[in-house]
Amino acid sequence: MRDMSMRTTLRIGVLDNDSLSVEYMKALLWRLNRRDEVSLDVWGSSDVATAIHRCCFDVHRTDVLFLDMALSGMDGVGVCRSIREMGSRCAVVGMTSYHMDTYRKPLRDAGGQALLDKKRLVEELPEVLAVVSRGSCYPVDGDFLTVEQSLASGSDCRQVRPLSESEKRVIAMTLGGMPASRIACELGIAESTVFSYHRNIKDKMGKRTWSDVLDEFRSLHLF
Repeated sequence: MRDMSMRTTLRIGVLDNDSLSVEYMKALLWRLNRRDEVSLDVWGSSDVATAIHRCCFDVHRTDVLFLDMALSGMDGVGVCRSIREMGSRCAVVGMTSYHMDTYRKPLRDAGGQALLDKKRLVEELPEVLAVVSRGSCYPVDGDFLTVEQSLASGSDCRQVRPLSESEKRVIAMTLGGMPASRIACELGIAESTVFSYHRNIKDKMGKRTWSDVLDEFRSLHLF
């Protein structure tokens, strides 16, 4: 489990269809900035693909994602599952204005760390952030899994070895339209090493061709 005790900055994401809800949540989080000498770097979005990309591929990875469960296109459970399938250690906290039991088990099974009632955000947010930013679940005696437990559980189900950071970057650059020669220059490696990454990624994901790998990631609508 990640030890956040020495961290001086936490990167926090907010995903919600409603832009006003995004700004409201960001304002609540900014109230907690510099608490316990920890700075918060907060971003917000109403776009699912942007949020998943920031949690899984950004150089400065998101530590905690707060997401509305009733999103358009891909719901909160699907977003959480996609983040876990790519091996991200970002803690995921669902938020809803509807009946909590509707989402609790699906979010837990998808790898989330907590589910919050939007009506109780003001009261619960400080404690929730303190707990989940360490990779733990909230409440700590509840039935959600920690980040590490959810990753281990998902790996057991899929029998897939997690991708390395370099492998994820190769996939992201390829989906972004970069040829192998350009990727090699960007990463400071030989072009042949890029193709070695291709082979390793195919083996880990159990795919026959590189196109199959890319199709799998395109289906997540990241690019």
